Amino acid sequence: GWNLVKENFLLVVGTTLLVMIVTVGINQIIALITRPAMQSLIRGEVTATSIIIVTLGYILGMPVYSIFYGGLYAFYLKLIRGQPAQLGDAFAGFSLSFGPLALAGLVIGLLTLLGTALCLLPGIYLAVAWIFAIPLIVDKRMDVWAAMELSRKMVNKHFWTVLGLVLLVG
Repeated sequence: GWNLVKENFLLVVGTTLLVMIVTVGINQIIALITRPAMQSLIRGEVTATSIIIVTLGYILGMPVYSIFYGGLYAFYLKLIRGQPAQLGDAFAGFSLSFGPLALAGLVIGLLTLLGTALCLLPGIYLAVAWIFAIPLIVDKRMDVWAAMELSRKMVNKHFWTVLGLVLLVG
């Protein structure tokens, strides 16, 4: 992996940074819209409207992030397989698997949010268990639920190792 990055350093780092900047920008736009509601929650002024606005901001962002990161996975997969890759490949999520990636982002986001709302541990488990769903949708063209199930089954075999890696990388 390191050799692949070294051989394509500017392309890999530049493409990754561009996708990260775009998704952070989208996140900031969502944050600007939801800021008043979030500030009222922080002040302890919990209202149904504030909770709905913040939750909708989160829910609307998840499909968008999944599409962008799905494209980034497609870019990485081309490099791994020795195929020519270019900056535009990082946006393949919009053409390759737009619907499944958006649906996966929505379903994973909602179920992880629900798990976190019920108790923190189920939310953490679901976020880790489904970590490979987006790459599976991009690489294997799997249906959303099949990708989520395969990801969960594979992660369960090595849950603590994957959790450790997620924490380390995070």
